[in-house]
Amino acid sequence: MEADVVYVGYTNSEKPWERLELDGADNLTGKINAQVTTDGLTDAEAEARSEFIENVTDNGDDRKLIVIVPHGGNIENYTDEQAEHVVQKLSSKYVSTWICKGFKEGGGAFNRWHITSTDISEESCPKLKAIMTRGKFEYSVAFHGSADDADNM
Repeated sequence: MEADVVYVGYTNSEKPWERLELDGADNLTGKINAQVTTDGLTDAEAEARSEFIENVTDNGDDRKLIVIVPHGGNIENYTDEQAEHVVQKLSSKYVSTWICKGFKEGGGAFNRWHITSTDISEESCPKLKAIMTRGKFEYSVAFHGSADDADNM
């Protein structure tokens, strides 16, 4: 089996191709790369390309506080900005962050990029995996938003 590759055989009455904006039948099969491929993009570049990005700030040693945002950008509006404000107010010497941002031109970032928090896997998020493998943090804060108006996100 190839490293970082996922084989998909998905059958679901909820029409999964609609979420992926693909025309298709009731079944989807295929092979996808499980790695985030947008490493190194700035927020502006990711937004212009309707991408999802994963960012980490971490000194590699401190385990005091980690701030996480799995649904930043336009997935759950303002969650990344709120987290960044908290980090600015605290000493960055003691704060690590894992912030993901998703964008979609014309709206719909929530529908395109949202995954429930219980389904997030470090196997699909290499930067999260890197932080997780070095040990536990004393404190963690996660920022989440509301999806009341998800169609406009």
